[in-house]
This record gives sequence, C-alpha cells and structure tokens, in this order.
Amino acid sequence: MAAHWSAILAVDSAGLSADSDFQTLGGDSLALVEMLTAVSDDLLEPAQARRFMAGLDRLVRNLTLAQVCAHLTAAREELPA
Repeated sequence: MAAHWSAILAVDSAGLSADSDFQTLGGDSLALVEMLTAVSDDLLEPAQARRFMAGLDRLVRNLTLAQVCAHLTAAREELPA
C-alpha cells in the first residue's frame, strides 16, 4: 500500500507512516482514483475489489494509510454474500 501511495503522490515511502494523510501529502481526487484503482488491481480479487470500493465513502474525509490498509484487509476477509 505504501508503495502505491509513494508512486502516486511522488513521496518517499520511507517517510510514510500509518498516520500519513493522503490529502496532506498532496493527494487530490484524481490521485485518489488512481491510487484506489491501482490498489484494487494489484492487491485484490474482483469480488474483494468491489467490496473495497463500495465502502470508501467512509474513508474519504480522513484518508490515512492505516485506514486504507484496514479497509483493504476487511475487503479481503469478508465472506462473499
């Protein structure tokens, strides 16, 4: 996840922490879409990606690396309906 943030935001991944905030690091709505698409494509199966993207409205206001990682983990672990 940190590698995606680093690449999209053009920041050093060594400087990222769990509390790193996407918007504070320069992320805008276009970068957010790019990051979410990259994460979904690289780290999730299609059904997991749909769950991941479906709940993101809860994260957008305070988008930290830890929050996105927790959301990603939840999308991976949730059993299909």
